[in-house]
Amino acid sequence: VDESFKKDKEIVLIAVKKYGRSLEYADDNLKKDKEIVLAAVKQDGLALEYADKKLKADKEVVLSAVKQDASALAYADEKLKADKKFMLAAVKQIPKGKKRKFKIEGGINGGELVIGTVSVEFVKYWQQRDSGDLIEHLESFREGKEGDANSPPMRDGKNFSWQENDNIEHLLRPYAPSAENGFKVEEIITGGVGINEKQVINEKQITDDAIQVYGREIYTSQINIDDKNPDDDVSLLIFHRHEKGDLASWLVETDGEDFSPKKLAYGILETDVGEFVDTVYYDKKDLIIDGGGDSQSKHCVAQVGVIPSRWIKDSKANALKKINWDKYD
Repeated sequence: VDESFKKDKEIVLIAVKKYGRSLEYADDNLKKDKEIVLAAVKQDGLALEYADKKLKADKEVVLSAVKQDASALAYADEKLKADKKFMLAAVKQIPKGKKRKFKIEGGINGGELVIGTVSVEFVKYWQQRDSGDLIEHLESFREGKEGDANSPPMRDGKNFSWQENDNIEHLLRPYAPSAENGFKVEEIITGGVGINEKQVINEKQITDDAIQVYGREIYTSQINIDDKNPDDDVSLLIFHRHEKGDLASWLVETDGEDFSPKKLAYGILETDVGEFVDTVYYDKKDLIIDGGGDSQSKHCVAQVGVIPSRWIKDSKANALKKINWDKYD
């Protein structure tokens, strides 16, 4: 194309009305022209990428782009994206019927929980000793060391890392929601831009409105050293590494409507070392966990004990059969 055509406003205006992203090839001066840029983003919101930086900070231009394609928010000026009033207005511009994705995050406190069976002798030995010594003993195996030479083997005559002792439970989750450690929600915009959760839904409102629909328990008791224990008792080691950070998230998609905190529900797992988010639901649908991000280890807790086998056999399956949706409805 002749360079003179790229500077011709009439020609460029016709071009961007037919194909918005042809703005990329316009002269830089025309990329500063609001009439040209508005025409471009109304045809294709993603044309905002090629607009002059001043027009990327123009509310009318950005809202027009978002109305055409919500993904255009990725190219808006950072100061605009930090403006609560503007972001709320931007959300309202997204046409109904277009799919919207939201990321639900648990609280920043929680961590790794590992529960597995161990020998009766292991429980008898360690229930009489300091928890800190038990943690040191278990951590030694991860470092290739022997640990407490007097300790009975963990199971089947062998010792191994506590992370491998997970034949009952192994999960990385936030603690059960509370005022200090509640759910957060942000909208996912194509291009990696999220609408800050505080700009859309108050964190406290989400946690207050979310409904707990089930709870399951894995609580142990001390083994009876003198008398014989019931045959159905199962000996357990429960290990928890407390972590702080991005521990878990769940994704939900709507048909264009806003995220509703009243449609959020969850189940919890209660243990000797803490209560953890077990499952998250939206509109009564079980959400797939999307994993977490960076987190920092704080401290560890370990406990041994026994529990009736009926309490752990099909624990989650049985809890799901008894879900109480009464409060939710």
